[in-house]
Amino acid sequence: MTPDNNNDQALIPLDERLPAVPRDQGDGSILQRMARGALEIAQRQAVAVQVRHKVGDYELAEPDYRQVLLWAERLKRMPVRY
Repeated sequence: MTPDNNNDQALIPLDERLPAVPRDQGDGSILQRMARGALEIAQRQAVAVQVRHKVGDYELAEPDYRQVLLWAERLKRMPVRY
């Protein structure tokens, strides 16, 4: 059985009478908006969970803190933690 068009291969056939996006929102397909929303949520959660280290008057994220430790090691000094 060979499909005649792409619609025959879809799990949920598209109905040409229905718009792919609401008329008032022309900023992409529903799938694009869902993916964009999921990425925004994931980014907010990643920032919220990020480990912070206080060094002097500064609060550093994990990658920045590791860089300070590398510099301190090279200079044979230890960063002051509070």
